[in-house]
Amino acid sequence: MRTGILIILLLCMQAGYAGVVINTTRMIYPGNQENAEIQLTNSGDMPSLVQSWVDEGDINSSPETSSAPFMVVPPVTRIAGGGGQQLKIRVLTNSLPRDRESVFYLNVVDIPAKTATTSNTLQFALRTRIKLFYRPDDLSLPPDDVPEQISVSLSGETLILKNPSPYYFTLSALVSGGDNTPSHISTVMLAPYSERRVAYTGQLSAGESVTLISINDKGRNVRTEKKLN
Repeated sequence: MRTGILIILLLCMQAGYAGVVINTTRMIYPGNQENAEIQLTNSGDMPSLVQSWVDEGDINSSPETSSAPFMVVPPVTRIAGGGGQQLKIRVLTNSLPRDRESVFYLNVVDIPAKTATTSNTLQFALRTRIKLFYRPDDLSLPPDDVPEQISVSLSGETLILKNPSPYYFTLSALVSGGDNTPSHISTVMLAPYSERRVAYTGQLSAGESVTLISINDKGRNVRTEKKLN
């Protein structure tokens, strides 16, 4: 009986609390700007306390342990139900590479406020984490041209992916048939000027045409046709 009551309480809490959401799935910080901005919206009815920070890739990081060279303003804020808050991210050092992108992660922790109706229920802090790309302003190649620069080749039971560009490249799928064909690989992010060897599933052969499905700056899918070398 107690288990049933607990399940009902959890379901009711999840249905009644929508939470704070970010207006994008990834963030670009142009190197020629003093700061980058991002919008938070509280889509629920209850106020929330929000804490934000940037980390270098450690999912277990905290504001105290992170050494990422960025400051979030404000680092802690209260957002009323239905309200919003703009965050400004500022770089604190000029020692980041100038010839390529750098990747970091923006963390937003949403702590719902306690009310008279929720004081005796479990409260959960919800954490959202998105990629933050610091992009120097003097990169010669336009970011939209990156998918065409990627090369894909076969070596036994692995795929060799090469990224000769100064940008990060996120490949979400590689298909060799129609839209309903399962991807041959899991999502992979290629660093600038890097090469990755990844295992693949299914049947592939040299000279075959495949479709790379990548993610652009706006979080949308981009399809690029390639021939396997």
